[in-house]
Amino acid sequence: MTNFISIDCHAHYEPKILNANGILKRMKEHGIEKTCLMSAVTKEPIYKKSDFLMGIQRTFLQNSILWYIAKKLDKGFHKNKGQWDPWYRKFLFKGESYEIVQKPDNKSVFEVAEKHPDFFYSWIFLNPSINEWKKEFLTWQSHSKSIGIKLHPFWHRYSLEKAVEVAKFSEKYNLPIMIHLGFDKIDNVREFLNCCRKNIIIFSHAGFPFYKWIWPLIKKHKNCYVDFSSHHVSKKIIEDCVDALGPDRCLYGTDDPYGDDNAGIIIKNWIKNLNINDKEKRLILSQNSKKILKKITYIK
Repeated sequence: MTNFISIDCHAHYEPKILNANGILKRMKEHGIEKTCLMSAVTKEPIYKKSDFLMGIQRTFLQNSILWYIAKKLDKGFHKNKGQWDPWYRKFLFKGESYEIVQKPDNKSVFEVAEKHPDFFYSWIFLNPSINEWKKEFLTWQSHSKSIGIKLHPFWHRYSLEKAVEVAKFSEKYNLPIMIHLGFDKIDNVREFLNCCRKNIIIFSHAGFPFYKWIWPLIKKHKNCYVDFSSHHVSKKIIEDCVDALGPDRCLYGTDDPYGDDNAGIIIKNWIKNLNINDKEKRLILSQNSKKILKKITYIK
């Protein structure tokens, strides 16, 4: 079988779960040549979510009626500002809640990338809800390992309207944006894309939590992409997304170290088994990332 080089465009530096040496070991085992890291989003690592429950969530999010139930459930997990409280776990006698990091720890991520320059690149993780985001951006934007801006409306609980100014900065400095969407209004996503036509935008996890409902919007904007990372995607979602967008709009990722320890291999195999040719598989696994995240280079 053809040996495919891969670039992981979406992973987290969470040393309480997996330190730098652990990431490097996993990269070698999974055939990943380069990894683009971002900081953790909770003060203490969240628990490993069950595949069964994640499957239920994916099912809800692909049904027009059940989607709104999923949105309501998500709102219930965020009743206390700055905390994620999976209340259903109280029935399992596991009632802990998790503090959301409002100012992401970019410093640690860039330090580990500097220490292992042949393997790691870094996203600048920003939260436009706090006043310091511009200063944080300017601190890291010229760093040799910086490959773009990460935004997380889902965890930081804001609408995309709040990200427009960040997008203007990314356009000025020619940096792509990776966005993990929240349960926003799809009209706000549409308006954001209309305001940011020149920006390169990557929607995480195949456009979670909208999936197929925003794929037509992504297809319409030539600079928009998705990544295939985490247990928010499945073999079927990847197949449907590639059919909708084409392999030139899709990037491989893992979302390590959250989810399955073998996500790197599992997701890679789903891509390798797509009904597309090897050149198109390489686009998803490495070449699209290399094109979009222009600082990434490798000799192979």
